[in-house]
Amino acid sequence: LLLAATLLGCGSAPTPAPSAPPAPAGEATEAAAPATPAPGGSAEAADDAAPAAAERKTLLLVPEELTYDEAAGTVRFEPDSRVRRASYDHYVLDLASLEEALGGRPEGEVEVVVEVGPAEVRTHTPAPDMPQPEGGFTHHTYTGRVVGLADDAAPDDAAE
Repeated sequence: LLLAATLLGCGSAPTPAPSAPPAPAGEATEAAAPATPAPGGSAEAADDAAPAAAERKTLLLVPEELTYDEAAGTVRFEPDSRVRRASYDHYVLDLASLEEALGGRPEGEVEVVVEVGPAEVRTHTPAPDMPQPEGGFTHHTYTGRVVGLADDAAPDDAAE
């Protein structure tokens, strides 16, 4: 009787819920990452948690690597997206802050200072028969805003 109760899970402490099954090959998985507020949103609106310290970075924006999302009011910058590597950085920036800092959209390469929150980290594992780095591809997505042109910022304000 004890064996039957153990096998059926009756009578003792509840068993923990199984963890989520691994993502099938070819699908992205998400690592635990801190929530970041939407561009232009307030930190208080994002879970009423204390906002993480923003980090300033200097980026060389290349127009061919920018994707505009008018509906969301964002611009996505994916530096070196055409280069094969194991890890990629993506920046989702507030479109209004970009246009304000530059006086419009960039027509050529321009160096800017951005303020971003902690990265959201995702790992993508392609099908086993596809070429891939060990552990799959890692994508770091930073969300934030453009602070200004790199020339306008103090030297120690802009660190990459």
